[in-house]
Amino acid sequence: MDGKISKVFEAGFSVNMAYTVQDDFSTNTTYCPYENAFTFNPFIAPYDENGHIINNPGSKIPFESSHQFTSTISPLNDFEDENYTNQIRKYHVFGNVYMRANIMDGMKFTTTFSPNFYHGRQGMFNSTGVNDRNPLGSNYYQINGTNSAEVQTTDRLDWTWDNQIDYNRTIGDHTFGAMGLFSMYKSDKEVYGLKGFGVSDDMLSFHAMNKASGDKEISSSYTESTLVSGALRLNYSYKSRYMATATVRADGSSRFAEGNRWGWFPSVALAWRMSEESFLKDYEWLDNLKLRLSYGVTGNNNVSDYVTMSTASGPSYVVLDGSEVQGYYPNGLVNAALIWEKVKEFDFGLDLAVLNNRVNLTADVYRRLSDGQIMDRIVPLETGESKATFNVGSVRNVGIELGMQFGVIRAKDFSWDLNVNYSRNWNKVLELSNGKVDEVASSRFIGEPLNVLRDYTHTDVITDKGVTMRTKDGNIHYTLQEFYEKYGSKYKWYEAGSRKRLE
Repeated sequence: MDGKISKVFEAGFSVNMAYTVQDDFSTNTTYCPYENAFTFNPFIAPYDENGHIINNPGSKIPFESSHQFTSTISPLNDFEDENYTNQIRKYHVFGNVYMRANIMDGMKFTTTFSPNFYHGRQGMFNSTGVNDRNPLGSNYYQINGTNSAEVQTTDRLDWTWDNQIDYNRTIGDHTFGAMGLFSMYKSDKEVYGLKGFGVSDDMLSFHAMNKASGDKEISSSYTESTLVSGALRLNYSYKSRYMATATVRADGSSRFAEGNRWGWFPSVALAWRMSEESFLKDYEWLDNLKLRLSYGVTGNNNVSDYVTMSTASGPSYVVLDGSEVQGYYPNGLVNAALIWEKVKEFDFGLDLAVLNNRVNLTADVYRRLSDGQIMDRIVPLETGESKATFNVGSVRNVGIELGMQFGVIRAKDFSWDLNVNYSRNWNKVLELSNGKVDEVASSRFIGEPLNVLRDYTHTDVITDKGVTMRTKDGNIHYTLQEFYEKYGSKYKWYEAGSRKRLE
């Protein structure tokens, strides 16, 4: 809804709501029957000659062999008896409300408040699954000797408050524009969990946690993060032919330690609408031809809320002087020197429209350098942790993006457009946290793409004819002598009981 309050003020708001219910075994934090089904041996028969599920199919003798596969119960029992429940309900309400003041000709001020509320409830139940056909019960029951129920609720409230002032003025063939922005963002998230064992009746599922006669577990957490931003942008255009934009932005994030919270991100862009030039005006089939050139820096603070702050984990119980005491320990290895990841990008683009905008082409070539990428890195076990978050070197991305739109049919009551897109990206690791040194444990190598997979070089069977090596450059065949000279002498391969080399 939008409306004018007066000649100066106008306001509006919008609201969106969603409600979702779903059953999903894959997010069951306790047990996933799908996983058990995927890992079960595929060479055994799940059903007998009458079509009934075999409770322990792995106990049958396969292939007339005396060797047994496994005594694990068939995962098909869990599906047939509906032994597992994982129900997720999601409520989502978001929208915005704004007010705009037209201060003077060409100048306006807009304030916008955008709340985003989410409530989710996840209920999980692992039943005993005991029945006449399956007296052993479910997989979970066989392992734990009981059933379990768990409920977890999540409440999250995010809001953004933007305050923006715009000014535009045209003097002759010159158009000037300016924009100032001040923005605040805050996110609060609360998670509460309750888990109980030994529910008196499987029919109660997770709806009667008070009926759990065994151990009960409670958990709760609260996280908060804030972001404050400011930006200034200047625009200039001459006859809608030559255009320039310059922007500077500053962001402060609570996710970084004090002293490292602010990042500065400038950008500049130029454009030339060539189709407005006199030497192209006579080409009636040409609707638009524009060249674009830009360079800018953007930031990334995609880390956990308290990754740069030491917090307590636990509790952990130990016995001191014959008494059990409760203690806590640090949450992990903290890197307080973590800073904003900066992405520096250069882009050259072209926009083309011909034949009354029936054919449109957009092409971009870019070179992007991610400096100080925020990534996990393997650390020595002596630190007490297996990994920690660091600004890990720099990665360069070079790529192209092409988009074409064809107006195949444009009739009064019918239209048909065809869109074709193509993109290609090449990335390369330029530097890591230790400079130009590979991080083998993290599978990061200088000069290689990010997340590259490396493995041993595989060989074929060694015969009297030699051996064939399977490499990334193709198959390479060596005679026994060549093979020994290349590998055997290096690793000191000898025949048993002698010092004679392989021949």
